[in-house]
Amino acid sequence: MAVARLALNLGEVERLDFLKERHVCFFQRCLQILPERYSFLETSRLTIAFFALSGLDMLDSLDVVNKDDIIEWIYSLQVLPTEDSESSIAIEGVEVREMWMRHRHFKK
Repeated sequence: MAVARLALNLGEVERLDFLKERHVCFFQRCLQILPERYSFLETSRLTIAFFALSGLDMLDSLDVVNKDDIIEWIYSLQVLPTEDSESSIAIEGVEVREMWMRHRHFKK
């Protein structure tokens, strides 16, 4: 267990224990479900996953997550071509090409 020492104003030294296992559990939990107080960040889930994985990496604990599951989840967030046209991409039922055409029309 890593131990940090903190010098206080009066020259006293307080011993603080770093609880690695608790930090690892926190990052693992953030990859599975966000704590309630962070639920408003659900739309930033990919960013949170990045920081949780970075935290696990810094703690030399990446082995506690299934890398294939993480990769599959990230790929599931990618935008895929529609069945109708491989040249356009669907975002929640709206084709990017249509959005671009509307945007181009409004810019004139």
